[in-house]
Amino acid sequence: DLLSPPPMSRSLDDIGAVHINGRGVPASLIEMGSEIKLIAGSSTEALAEEVSARLGIALSTANINRFNDGEINIQIQESLRGCHVYILKSVSTPVNDNLVELLLLISAAKRASAASVTAVLPYYPYSR
Repeated sequence: DLLSPPPMSRSLDDIGAVHINGRGVPASLIEMGSEIKLIAGSSTEALAEEVSARLGIALSTANINRFNDGEINIQIQESLRGCHVYILKSVSTPVNDNLVELLLLISAAKRASAASVTAVLPYYPYSR
């Protein structure tokens, strides 16, 4: 019926989940031989560690530093080739600096030949 509301919740098994370390991940996200990588931005380390622990996925190492003139330097310390990368980053105060950091993290992951890059934003200020 077109007027009936869609189901509010579906289990991961309903959408064809693959279980990784005891957690369900939609099968559409997993290709043969690909890995999931989780990278934390500088404003979300504690949240990323909790997400990492709950999913059973190791947090990838990324060095995020600033040059003397204030520019952001990002170095991802492991191979992302063919991986599905999730970047957990809040764009809170200072908004513009954090937004540029997010864009640089996405760029670094794409240049590292990630199969896909997904930004997970607990807070995005320009959404109004």
